[in-house]
Amino acid sequence: MGFDWENLTKFLYKMTWATYREKSQSYVKTIFEQWAELGKAALARSGPACDPKKAGVVPCKFLYFPHTEHRCQLVKRMATIFESMVGGCNYSWKTKYAPMMVYLLQNNQEGKQGKACEEVKYLN
Repeated sequence: MGFDWENLTKFLYKMTWATYREKSQSYVKTIFEQWAELGKAALARSGPACDPKKAGVVPCKFLYFPHTEHRCQLVKRMATIFESMVGGCNYSWKTKYAPMMVYLLQNNQEGKQGKACEEVKYLN
């Protein structure tokens, strides 16, 4: 899976205002590192915890992370990617990373100033 790591830096910056900043930032980095490894595994056709033919190939429209979006929208984008790949991963991978994704979703539900999180618009 291709991802511009400059975008990760901007995403992590938005987590500065999350309730549990350090934990949220750590979870985001950990999950994104897994995606990078799965992307490499998909290209190399190898991987220990996930089937790279299923989990490592994510639709390109999900890889867009606009810098203008609020962190709740970015976390929703992460969840979409996570859901698209989790079916290709084994039980131990799911039990390790699914709680991190759930944590991020639960702690980043609101938009700016406590308003509802705006809808995420994916590329066509």
